[in-house]
Amino acid sequence: MKNDWKQAVREWNQYPQELRDREDTDLQGLLTTQNRIYTHLGPQGAEFLRLIEATRPLEVFDPELEVMAARYSSHADDSKPGHMIIYGPLALRSPGELFQTRTHEFVHAIHCHTLSMFQAIPGNRNSPVILSPADACLLMELTERAAFTIERLFRLKQRLALRPTAELSAMEHGFIHSPEVTIPQYAQLCLQNINLDQDGYTTLMHYRDSALASYQAALLDRDSTTGLEDITIAKLSNDDILAVGQLLGLNLFEPQPHIPAYSSATLAVNCQQNLKLQDLENQLGISRDQDLPTLREALTDIGYTPAQYLQEQRSLHSTNSRPLLLDRTDRSKKSGLYTPDNY
Repeated sequence: MKNDWKQAVREWNQYPQELRDREDTDLQGLLTTQNRIYTHLGPQGAEFLRLIEATRPLEVFDPELEVMAARYSSHADDSKPGHMIIYGPLALRSPGELFQTRTHEFVHAIHCHTLSMFQAIPGNRNSPVILSPADACLLMELTERAAFTIERLFRLKQRLALRPTAELSAMEHGFIHSPEVTIPQYAQLCLQNINLDQDGYTTLMHYRDSALASYQAALLDRDSTTGLEDITIAKLSNDDILAVGQLLGLNLFEPQPHIPAYSSATLAVNCQQNLKLQDLENQLGISRDQDLPTLREALTDIGYTPAQYLQEQRSLHSTNSRPLLLDRTDRSKKSGLYTPDNY
């Protein structure tokens, strides 16, 4: 581990500081070296690397991405391809920052590559089925809970691989010695425990607002292009919800005595968010208490299995021919959040 980490640091030190001097191979060299770190992080690290290699999103650098470390763009539109991780300057501040950011964004990429519900989002113009507004909000919440949790797990594993005698907090001790209890508890609390301002605006509220704004933008886009008439609205099943948390042998969203089941029917929203949800539902002609079909049921009605639907949708978002560097213009650095795009 130490030798590969030293190599990652060397690659970092050799990475051109000036954007005009960077080439595609410079970023590729950094990413290839980073991949080797996972091989030292036990069976979960090896499995995560296998998923990375199977998923293979395009990874690019965009100096104009200044409000967040990175984002995952799930689906293509007129300006960009789909299945792409875009890194901003904040992600490239250090080898550790890049490792942490990549881990987070790869969870989103793995979800979109392996689970059919991540294709049924309103930002996917090609899907004949989309999730209801409440279920789309829940899906964003779940993928963020999973990404922050796996990021935290591998940050801990990396630290212990470099310093096996490092002192652990109570939570970190639980991650290692009682993961089946502690890690789902962390997933359940991580978004609520981060305040983004002094008024108690949490990360969960941020992602809820982001999901609602993206849903509205996607509806406007679809209304002006393919139209809304032939879209089927579906909901997540319990199995769909559990599948989002089934990563690396973990079951992040299994109900526990102190963790209630996740459900769009009990979605935590404030008054403004509730009004936005109602407005979106009115635009679609549905209501929150309506008995919508599950995604599997909706796909079956139009002749698809979830696997067939996933394969077809993935084939529509190929990124093989796109460049690595999106832009050569430098920008100032600002703090921000990770976010998956196209919700």
